[in-house]
Amino acid sequence: QQVVLTGGSSKIPRLQSLAAEAFPEAEVLFRIPPDEANAYGAAAEAGIICDSDATREADAPMVPALDISVFVKVTGSESGECAFSRGTPTHSRQSLNVPLPSSLPDNASLIIYEAENSMSQPQEENILAQVDLTAFNLETTPIRIDFHLKSDGSLQVSVFDSEKKVSKSFSIEAGGGS
Repeated sequence: QQVVLTGGSSKIPRLQSLAAEAFPEAEVLFRIPPDEANAYGAAAEAGIICDSDATREADAPMVPALDISVFVKVTGSESGECAFSRGTPTHSRQSLNVPLPSSLPDNASLIIYEAENSMSQPQEENILAQVDLTAFNLETTPIRIDFHLKSDGSLQVSVFDSEKKVSKSFSIEAGGGS
């Protein structure tokens, strides 16, 4: 038995403890993103309606996927942009046009990090790579970043400045570090 709490209120410790007290035999889950909870619940309900036995986890095929979201942030910006959300299957590609903040520091860098949400500030242990942007035209907005999440868990990243015709590519091996 599991109880799933989603949304902003699910982070309130008192609500978590009340749910745990109300359902003492159940595991209380509160870190599942709402869209994932809705999708899983809808799939389980569809299986019940169709009288399918395939709703059991043991019957579901396992697809390697990310355990945590990957974000990209330019120093000076308030929040990061999601490159890959939690649950994204490996061997995926993504391109982002990342806007540069108006008050960009001279030693601007691009930070690629893992976090639960875009408002989380990059913590030292969650930073996968930090790239110097001084070779890029910092008046150009936005810069393009291409990501390729490979099936072995490594991440290939390419950063482009179309005005200066400058690009930088690097790999982040599975387990972190560039």
